[in-house]
Amino acid sequence: MSTPSQGSACGYSFFEGRKHLVYAEGRRMSVDSCGETTPLSKASADFEALGNGETLGGAGVLSDTSGGFLPLEIIGMMGLAVAAVSLVVLMRLVRTS
Repeated sequence: MSTPSQGSACGYSFFEGRKHLVYAEGRRMSVDSCGETTPLSKASADFEALGNGETLGGAGVLSDTSGGFLPLEIIGMMGLAVAAVSLVVLMRLVRTS
């Protein structure tokens, strides 16, 4: 987890021994004081809104919100790239012959 090093840049001050409800963003788990991160002692409204962690309805719920590509999609894109490069090389070989 990271936070800006200076308060003027919205850096969040964590203190040893104090527990927090952390709202982190991105793969690097970035936290800043401009967000919703708060000490647990002040987070009762947040916990009421979050409930017990169950989703409502279940329909339309995303299982992967990372924004990344699935492994099969990556393999497919690599295959297309290899095919495109091979086609360009083949066309140049035919032109020079």
